[in-house]
Amino acid sequence: MRSLTGPTIEIHVGTATSVHSPADLSVSWFLPKRLISHHSPFLAAACNRDFKECRENLIELPDDKPTVFALFVEWLYYGDYSIDPLSSSSHNGTDSVSVDAECWVLGDKLLCTDFKNHAMRRLYKQHTTKILARSISTYDVQFVCDNSAKASKLRELYVGLTATNFGRQDRVHGTVEEWDELLLNQSDLRRLLLQKLRLDAAEQNFVRSEENYLEDGDAPLQSCDTSSSSFQCVYRPSKLLA
Repeated sequence: MRSLTGPTIEIHVGTATSVHSPADLSVSWFLPKRLISHHSPFLAAACNRDFKECRENLIELPDDKPTVFALFVEWLYYGDYSIDPLSSSSHNGTDSVSVDAECWVLGDKLLCTDFKNHAMRRLYKQHTTKILARSISTYDVQFVCDNSAKASKLRELYVGLTATNFGRQDRVHGTVEEWDELLLNQSDLRRLLLQKLRLDAAEQNFVRSEENYLEDGDAPLQSCDTSSSSFQCVYRPSKLLA
């Protein structure tokens, strides 16, 4: 309860124009500093260090989607988030990315391990359930490869799922041409698919237990240039660079 009290800070998410849906236009949130600092070392630095953001009481996240950040806010207050079943990013289509994967990526940027783990549990359940499991497409894999580090838990999960289910058209979507183009630049997935060809059927499951895809503790905030007057750190997957 204490984290819900005290001063707030404005967090402006998105831009005035968006390549996504109208719902992804810019939105401003006024959130308790104690609450966001408790869960996110990234936001804690902006709130509490002598940066422009702290002095102006404004954090700008122009590259993030308001709809995804809204799920982070919902999780902050309730420990869970709900997704509209009609949302284009939550259905089982072949041209959409799982919103839970997007949540994991946001959590990675904000260095919020608990939020990442929450999104990962949801992803794992969706993809490993025996009935109506969510399929994977080249859109999913490309998004993960573009937005997470090569050694990330998210990438490890998607590479394992893809390699394990590659021969099942109900679980892995995409044309031969689409996968051929993607695999040219994804050596880890390409090697795992080749490895599968040499294994017995009983050894062709590369998906490990859920616990192997969860992380321990919040990620430490890597050093920023404290001589700068603004918290303008450039995000790279699993890293925070000045």
